[in-house]
Amino acid sequence: LKYRLGCCHPLPAGKERLSERTGLIVVLTDENDNSGLGEAAPLPGFSSETITTVQTQLSALSQSLKGTEIPPDIERLPNSLRLSHKQVPQDSENRHPERSRRATMMSLKNSHASTPLSMTTQTSQTAPMNLLGQPRFERWLHKYDLLPSARFAIETAVLNLCAANRGLPLRRLFSDNALDSVSICGLLAGSRGDILKKAALLKDEGYLAVKLKVGHRSLEEDIKLTHDVRKAIGDDITLRLDANRAWSIKDALIFAREIRDCRIAYIEEPVYRHEMMSSIINKTDLSVHKNNDDSRTNIKKNIHQYEPEISNINKTDLSGPPVGLDESLRELTPESLKDMTWVRAIVLKPTMLGLERSMQFARVAASLGIVSVVSSSFESGVGLTALAELAACLNSDDTPAGLDTLDCFEHDLLVNPPDITGGRQHLPDRVLHPDDLRHELLQEIRCA
Repeated sequence: LKYRLGCCHPLPAGKERLSERTGLIVVLTDENDNSGLGEAAPLPGFSSETITTVQTQLSALSQSLKGTEIPPDIERLPNSLRLSHKQVPQDSENRHPERSRRATMMSLKNSHASTPLSMTTQTSQTAPMNLLGQPRFERWLHKYDLLPSARFAIETAVLNLCAANRGLPLRRLFSDNALDSVSICGLLAGSRGDILKKAALLKDEGYLAVKLKVGHRSLEEDIKLTHDVRKAIGDDITLRLDANRAWSIKDALIFAREIRDCRIAYIEEPVYRHEMMSSIINKTDLSVHKNNDDSRTNIKKNIHQYEPEISNINKTDLSGPPVGLDESLRELTPESLKDMTWVRAIVLKPTMLGLERSMQFARVAASLGIVSVVSSSFESGVGLTALAELAACLNSDDTPAGLDTLDCFEHDLLVNPPDITGGRQHLPDRVLHPDDLRHELLQEIRCA
């Protein structure tokens, strides 16, 4: 099912400005009319894939998986704090372990009748959580080399179907202690006036954290705006910043020095490669690791260009706001976080990474004391609900999730959009069903 959602205002996406958001909804159903929904919505300017390539891949995948078996332990994903010590609820009345699920992936079609794809799976009665971090979806689907957003759609659709079969919301599939609502980090973007107005509104509504987009204004404007936002939200609300790799080393250092008293939780991706920020923060070797990649040579040149400015900055000036990783995660492995002692937070966007890989990052981050923040890539309410379910069971301290993106669109795909009030997203007591979709906003696509 393909959708197009109009944007209320041009949506900044890297160097692009989007007037509409496009994506695909995958629907899995079984013979008992249980359903699982997943969303694939590659974000132009950030995702490596396009909606066309994802549509082609999902169409081919539906044919390849026809008649295959969904592994019985597929829901035992790598886990983080809360999940690593919990088990799936043992309510046998909801489990129906004796049933085999005959799942059908709704064929993608144009205007012709679709032919269902069938898959089979059997579920075990108990599902202890995977403590070894074995990538079960990767083991099952690796030969298809799925694009990240396509993988996220399949992973969430399969897991939602598992949950529906047991009469559970997705979060209960992972933890019987998962939260029923999650704290949301308010997103500040747009004109200066819009940002300050929304900052005051979010404070009044009880939000615990806000994120300000920086990097696309002049450095002076960003510095002043950051101070003004801190003043608008007061001292008790967490302030995060996101530069989307916009700055040079020099500008990043100047910015960090000038907003030091703004009490920033972290700045996401201040410069365009994580190696550069590592060198700055450690103030050690300003060279980069040996590599034949021309981009690394350019990094080295850029670093040396600003060596005079860096060498004249006091050590205390280099200990400014901690850094968060977002785009860099696509270039790293979860294990590589162990060498990044300077990272305060990682921003998990399953549309960019896949769900299972995101949880692998979260598990390693938890062991290192790095904060994991589940965040949106401007998905519809279908994707946002899945992300909120993940956040509900991922962090034991209810870290505010970056899911304040739905008001960017003129409409949502859900008849009843996600319930966000008082700075929290309140989660449904069941998985989403195709009847929850606004089908007038969807177009079926036929599989080849």
